[in-house]
Amino acid sequence: MQICYYVNGHGLGHASRSEAIAEALLEAERGLVLELRTPVPRGAFAGILEAAGGRCLHSAIALDPGVVQSDSFHHDLGATLAAWRSRLAEREAFARAEAAHLAGAGARLVVSDASPLPCLAAQRAGIPALVVGNFTWDWILEGYLEEEPGFAPLAAELRQLYATARAYLRLPMSPEPPRELAEVRRIGLVSRRARRPRDLVRGRLGLAPQDRAALLCFGGFGASDLSLDALARRRPPALRCVWDRELSRPPWLISAAGLALHYSDLVRAADLVFSKPGFSTISDAVAQRRPLVYVPRGGFREGPLLEHYLHEELRWPALRLPYSSLADGSRGERALAWPEEPPSFPAAPTEGAAEAARAILSFCS
Repeated sequence: MQICYYVNGHGLGHASRSEAIAEALLEAERGLVLELRTPVPRGAFAGILEAAGGRCLHSAIALDPGVVQSDSFHHDLGATLAAWRSRLAEREAFARAEAAHLAGAGARLVVSDASPLPCLAAQRAGIPALVVGNFTWDWILEGYLEEEPGFAPLAAELRQLYATARAYLRLPMSPEPPRELAEVRRIGLVSRRARRPRDLVRGRLGLAPQDRAALLCFGGFGASDLSLDALARRRPPALRCVWDRELSRPPWLISAAGLALHYSDLVRAADLVFSKPGFSTISDAVAQRRPLVYVPRGGFREGPLLEHYLHEELRWPALRLPYSSLADGSRGERALAWPEEPPSFPAAPTEGAAEAARAILSFCS
């Protein structure tokens, strides 16, 4: 049995949760071959590709433009509009080419997080498609209509593409899905597993047992206004910062680049996560029971839903900082020293990957 799993390349959240669901799928169905079709580089899935051997494949393909961004906090609506117009103008050619690929691969099901175009390809191939996500792209584009009315016809077209899917697996932190969807199933929080013991990871990072560590991570787009020097001047003396980029400034800033450590391992090794609010950031912090300091993203429609989930639904230990604190380091001391006492973590089920796997396999029977 083969499933083609399409993973959007916008940021890292789609890839991280798709990896967790793919792992659960391969564990639940030993006869399954899973093909990850995505613009996300192969290295992002290295762990599961190596562990699964020939049962998990990776192939590169262009999917959706998402929102065109210069970094994790700034977007370009004009470029986003042009990119979506160009992509949708090619939808029929995409559908024909992908339908031929699906037929050649012998795929029985398409799963997409959360691109609408593979749904049309699945329809052309005569097999069902499922969408997985905490939003659909029509809803994202509708959030920009006041600034750019040209998104209106594109959002309507995207809703019709999603309507060709058999079902939508709706993750937490999501708005109401399009009415056009045939079926909606709620799925719990999807999080990745940590792969290595905390002490081993901290040792590879050069952290002493007494060191307190903060993980700085701002997603695949980074943060252009982040001033590490300004942050360093205000950090508590006993704190070490771990950074997932190449830059390293011993002893206060440690680079995890090149150490082949899974992101969830870094979260487990840290005492605090300092990031932007994103689905994978929140789910990893919850899974590893780590407090979260975050800087909100203005102009991103999903932001308020993510923050509401953190503070109102989960009541998670989370501290919100203004965006200006990235550039000038203001409030950095308070953020990196927080919390002063060990936080209390509420119960938070994180079995969404297994739930999603069961739901996906139910459409293969």
